[in-house]
Amino acid sequence: GRSLNGVHLAEFAASAWCIGCVLTADYLHFALVAPAATRCVRGVCASRLEVLLAHVLPSLYINGTFFFNWFMCVRGARPEDAYTEEQRVRLFATYRDARARQGGDVDSEHWAAEGGMHIVEDSGQKHRRAGPMGTDGNMDRGHMCWTCNAFVVRSDHHCPCLGVCVGAHNQTYFVGVMLMMTLAMWYGAAVSYYAARRCFSLEGPDTGHCRQLITVIFAVSFLAVALASFTSAVLFLCAVDLTIREALALEVLRFKAGPLFVWRKIASNATVGVNLQRVLGASIWGLLLPIRRPPSVLTPLRLPPEEELAAAYGVYYVVGENGEETWV
Repeated sequence: GRSLNGVHLAEFAASAWCIGCVLTADYLHFALVAPAATRCVRGVCASRLEVLLAHVLPSLYINGTFFFNWFMCVRGARPEDAYTEEQRVRLFATYRDARARQGGDVDSEHWAAEGGMHIVEDSGQKHRRAGPMGTDGNMDRGHMCWTCNAFVVRSDHHCPCLGVCVGAHNQTYFVGVMLMMTLAMWYGAAVSYYAARRCFSLEGPDTGHCRQLITVIFAVSFLAVALASFTSAVLFLCAVDLTIREALALEVLRFKAGPLFVWRKIASNATVGVNLQRVLGASIWGLLLPIRRPPSVLTPLRLPPEEELAAAYGVYYVVGENGEETWV
């Protein structure tokens, strides 16, 4: 919705780099790993069926599902898809009033909807603490992204690698992208390990080729662990019905019981199965298929009462109605 600027160019470069990494991984698979994995060892050679089942079909499935989720996350789903009719009327009216009040320039403002919409932060104003534990606390759990020029319901974060905001409209596709990337890295690590074993089993092995495979194993394994950790964190937040934006805003360090105690209380207070169904709109297995999925179901933010958390061991500081912090 906005004219092209430096941020969009940087995001385009990041997206191109990510897609280039995927295509480079495919090239390394079929140019380096697959030939070593199918080479004859002691007169035993891999059949065409084994090559098809172990390399061609998994690669087609992973790439097809990955790019389907990528496209749907970036172009197939729009923030407006998650609006209710009441939200459409309210957001349009408030955005129109804001443009009239600001002379058409609302890019520097961040908006939250709570009945009507109002400014919660700008370049010269501290973030207003309206919700529990430092969150916005608005009914739409949304955010006006100046880069996308759109109000995103249940805003999770703005992803520079995708160039779009992740929210209720495309959360399921974003999780699908992360799951397929994680699956691709673990698959690549397993195939590379098998190829390296076969390489060193040859009579008079090509040590240079075998060492390249060892390098690939370490690189892919590192990416597999990193992606699995991030994807697990995303799924955990979905299970407790929190967004990344809300999780970063939580004042978990305010309570003397410690962050682990607070997160344990949040997890025990959540209905995991129901939250996953509402946020992801499908089962985990459904995310592994290239199918269209509905937007996330918006529900009010549910967190343990601050009084209950404070009663356990106390707090380091209290927050007044005006947002000022007072150490105790």
